[in-house]
Amino acid sequence: MQFIAQVRLADSDDPEVSSLSGILLLFACQNQPGMCDDWDADSGANAALLVAPGDEPITAPLNGVTKLDLETFLSLEPYDSSLSQAFDDDNYVAAVDGDGNVLGKIGGGPVWKQGDETPSCECGQPMRFVALLEERGESGVNFGGGGCGFAFICTRCNDKAKFLWQC
Repeated sequence: MQFIAQVRLADSDDPEVSSLSGILLLFACQNQPGMCDDWDADSGANAALLVAPGDEPITAPLNGVTKLDLETFLSLEPYDSSLSQAFDDDNYVAAVDGDGNVLGKIGGGPVWKQGDETPSCECGQPMRFVALLEERGESGVNFGGGGCGFAFICTRCNDKAKFLWQC
């Protein structure tokens, strides 16, 4: 699996998410794109792992592709996610349409491409949205061609997370 992002839960504007201390690590199968069912949160072709700050870093596997050609460091810019007249998040959609450098968002709500696919946790509770990632530029991530990835956590269990994408 390819490591695609890490998200600090403290950066979320959702108090139920930001009150949990931790980092969400996101991985997806990028071998033979389209053949892994990595769009499905429950297929096993992706992983979302919650780690506590200060935990030891995950070590790379001994063989296979383990890193991209480059690292991309991003900055976060606050914005108002409450406007939803035409879309689930009008300000986010306007930002994405107006700036090719917008690669996603942390907090607010998901902006679904096909319809709500909020996953449920093993405990039965719907999971809370954490982040949306755009397939743009030279990110090296394939979400089906112009798709988005969605990261979720369970705020009841505090240690379960899921990742899926739509295009």
